[in-house]
Amino acid sequence: MYDPFHRQAQKDATITSTSKTRFIYSGWQRIADYDGVSGVLQNRYIYGARLDEPLIQVSTAGVLTFLHANHQGSVLAVTDSVGAVINKNSYGPFGEGVPIGTTFGYTGQRYDSESGLYYYKRRYYDSANGRFLQPDPVGYQIEEACGCSCSGGCGTDAKPSQLNLYSYVLNDSLNNSDPKGLQVSTQVAPQTPLRVGLGLNLATSVWATIFDLELAALIELKRRWKRVHDLEVSRLASWFGNCMKDAVNRHKTSMEELRKQYKDCEFDEAFKEQKEKIDEQFKKDKRYCNDVVDIYEEEFLTPDPVPWLPNF
Repeated sequence: MYDPFHRQAQKDATITSTSKTRFIYSGWQRIADYDGVSGVLQNRYIYGARLDEPLIQVSTAGVLTFLHANHQGSVLAVTDSVGAVINKNSYGPFGEGVPIGTTFGYTGQRYDSESGLYYYKRRYYDSANGRFLQPDPVGYQIEEACGCSCSGGCGTDAKPSQLNLYSYVLNDSLNNSDPKGLQVSTQVAPQTPLRVGLGLNLATSVWATIFDLELAALIELKRRWKRVHDLEVSRLASWFGNCMKDAVNRHKTSMEELRKQYKDCEFDEAFKEQKEKIDEQFKKDKRYCNDVVDIYEEEFLTPDPVPWLPNF
């Protein structure tokens, strides 16, 4: 069953018995699963700043599991709250393989265990064959060597963007992605597995095992985040995932505006008020939000940032 925005609202599956799962969204992000019959919450999800960047899965009992992805956004490992690896996943070039421990798998998409397909929002994807099940709704398009859209009329060498309407990302799955099943994008996840969820209290050995990072880099990472480890994990991840990119960037770009607006008073007071606005908008406790902003400024807005750290 689908809603008016073409999002799958409910899944009915019959294997030995019939089950119904209802999906709740925020935009295109699936934020919760409910039992479609009893209405009981099954799982909640916390995301990073980008589409299809799941970071934390929260069960109906409140148990947190953390998802770790590669540069494509594919979930490689699932860990518990103390950093112990629960499951590891591996994929072929086109996503072959079955994710374990979570419904998020190849490129961060939802894996449907009953059908063995991935839900790419507007189309379903069969990773075993590297093909979508539905044709591209846009149809055939022509890309010209001259950069125009003349469909071959200008005499230059025409290159069809895709001859097979069922193909996946022009058969270049290592460099491209298609998060909505509508358009090939070269913008995959950052070229580092260390993303928004870095503040989570994970053991050094977990990162070393999964991502084979240098020990010096891990020590530096832990040093930078030691001040936020005491904050509640779910609040920290939720705050960073939902407002770090927006609120902090807005704070950074509005300094000149604030200086003009508050030219007759101390700038520190203006900045304090800006923090209060952020707190009010995201309904976070002022002490918590201000502490995180202060730590972010002190540790990450430095003249010489560590090159492998994430660019929020």
